[in-house]
Amino acid sequence: MIRVILLGLLFMACASSADSVFADTLFLYQISYDATSGPIQSFSASFVSQSLLTGSSGAFAFNPFTITDGTNTWVMGKGIATRGGGVPGGQCLNFATLENFLLACRVQILLDQKAGGFVVFFGDSLPTQPGTFTPDQVFGEFTVDPNTVESFQVPGTGSFNFKITEVPEPSSLAIVGITGLLGLGYAWRRCKRWLFR
Repeated sequence: MIRVILLGLLFMACASSADSVFADTLFLYQISYDATSGPIQSFSASFVSQSLLTGSSGAFAFNPFTITDGTNTWVMGKGIATRGGGVPGGQCLNFATLENFLLACRVQILLDQKAGGFVVFFGDSLPTQPGTFTPDQVFGEFTVDPNTVESFQVPGTGSFNFKITEVPEPSSLAIVGITGLLGLGYAWRRCKRWLFR
């Protein structure tokens, strides 16, 4: 009888751990630009967020990534999720070099230094669930020198991919794994007793 109660408690612990896995979900953002024309070459990046980004999320962290034209490079080092400055209802993700200012759904380039950034714009709002999405517009500007600015724009110079995937938080996976191992250990003990009577 005690074994049945323990098995029931083990099952309930496993079920509650599984619920916490979905409650503690992280979100993997994957973005990529596929160039078909223009000086800016194709690039891609990914980052993890603790929640789905909205127009009021503000600054978010990611590992810096490089954009190049084959000769010059610009390192995207900061990002912000904002609402559209002059566009009602629009929301976007802005990425920029550390030297640049992040503005509401706009790129502000500095002509006196090598800097740049780009905006991923959604006309209604940033995606509110995992999936693959097509932004309404993506545009970027990058200074080469005080007299030269290079750019890309989607639609126009290529295509842009935007994907969000749910990823279970590692600590929740550990809880489920430990609970599962306890259950397997208990089952092995029961099986071993039965086999070696």
